[in-house]
Amino acid sequence: MHDTTTPTAHPTDEKTIATLRARTLEDLRRIAPDHLGESLSTEQLARLFGVQPGTVRRGHCLAGHYFGLIPTKLGNGRLRWTLA
Repeated sequence: MHDTTTPTAHPTDEKTIATLRARTLEDLRRIAPDHLGESLSTEQLARLFGVQPGTVRRGHCLAGHYFGLIPTKLGNGRLRWTLA
């Protein structure tokens, strides 16, 4: 049976988004310190975040970044993500 409650809205407040982004990147740096400064493929980054690669690509396409990470676009069109 479906729950009839209203779903929680996604945060739209810039301060809230910035806080969530900072926590996520901080957590990622804590969880994956071996990858700091390393250039990762979209698939590798998605695996670290626990999402599908298409989710990372979509986030980049819509916002120009994924959780504050801005990739380098290679000549072949692929993206490389550096955790700093």
